[in-house]
Amino acid sequence: MSGKILFRIIFISIVIVLLFIIYIFVSDRMQVQNKNVVPQTAPTTDSENPKIQDDKNALTTDRLKEMEDTIAELQDRVKKQQTSIDGLSDDMAFSATKSAQIAGKTILATSYSQVATFSTASTGFSPMGVFTNIKCSSKCVLLITFSTISKNSEANNINSYSIYLNGALQSLSGETSIPTANASQSVALNGTITVNAGTYTVEVKTKTNGGTATSDYSSLQVLAVEY
Repeated sequence: MSGKILFRIIFISIVIVLLFIIYIFVSDRMQVQNKNVVPQTAPTTDSENPKIQDDKNALTTDRLKEMEDTIAELQDRVKKQQTSIDGLSDDMAFSATKSAQIAGKTILATSYSQVATFSTASTGFSPMGVFTNIKCSSKCVLLITFSTISKNSEANNINSYSIYLNGALQSLSGETSIPTANASQSVALNGTITVNAGTYTVEVKTKTNGGTATSDYSSLQVLAVEY
């Protein structure tokens, strides 16, 4: 749960509790005043009844007006507090993003891609739909992390994976041998590429030497870190 949502829940709860306290307080006052009224021994005439009723109505109106004023004041305070919370949360989010670092280096940008499943029988590297674009505002280092669950329809075949940057094959690659047909093997590629300022497409391609290779739950994350 984010800090902004938590603050809102806390302030709404405070308002509800305050309103409940006000209601109990007003009810107790009305009960006490009713108990303190001394019964008139002398009979009241019809001409006196309208005045008594007017006094009661005026008293009730004053109490309602007092409650309305109190509620309005509370609502105004809540709005002011919420504005302060929103501003504080935005500042915290900005500061967290601005100060995010790895080994003392500022993270300039992040990008992520995920594909549920992909299959191919190609013996040459083929796009598997796992790619992402990222922009470096200055010379930076791309931290690349790729993972997938690899399978093959036939035993003892090899599934291979490689990283491409703007369509060019990079030295980041990996492979796994499938000892049993349709058995699952975890594959992970991790590495760095130093680039100049600009926008880059990072992509993963795959191939197999036989059977049909299947990649499940493939994910690619790229961080642009200042050089």
